[in-house]
Amino acid sequence: MKLFTTDNIEIVFDETVSSGENPENYQLIADKEDVQVYYKGENEGNILSSASYTFLVVNNSSRNVTVSSDNLSVNDFAVSASFYTDCAIGKMSNDTLTLYSSELEKNKIEKIDKIEFSLRCFDSDSYSEIWQEDKVVITMD
Repeated sequence: MKLFTTDNIEIVFDETVSSGENPENYQLIADKEDVQVYYKGENEGNILSSASYTFLVVNNSSRNVTVSSDNLSVNDFAVSASFYTDCAIGKMSNDTLTLYSSELEKNKIEKIDKIEFSLRCFDSDSYSEIWQEDKVVITMD
């Protein structure tokens, strides 16, 4: 289900996460306060985007959380894109970060070697910050 779309950003909620999904199959990028964020991998691009990446959030805490990205860059160039997902107590949530070709073309990026961003986790009900991960780096093979 699409939640939000603009010329540069598309946020998609993936309702296909299964309770049998094993997070240990993925790259752990943040683990704080009983909330884990995993990088699952790159998806095939669609007509509007050049690349998209899936993340899994596991919430074992006692509060509903939202995890979002800030300060995103590709190959050390700032780009307009974000990751934003809600995850209820005791649940898992898949979500996608989409990078649009127009953003990459504007910065003359032909091949994605590295994606860098910060992550912020906050209480979905009170909006108070729970934790922040200042630097997450994902390198492409």
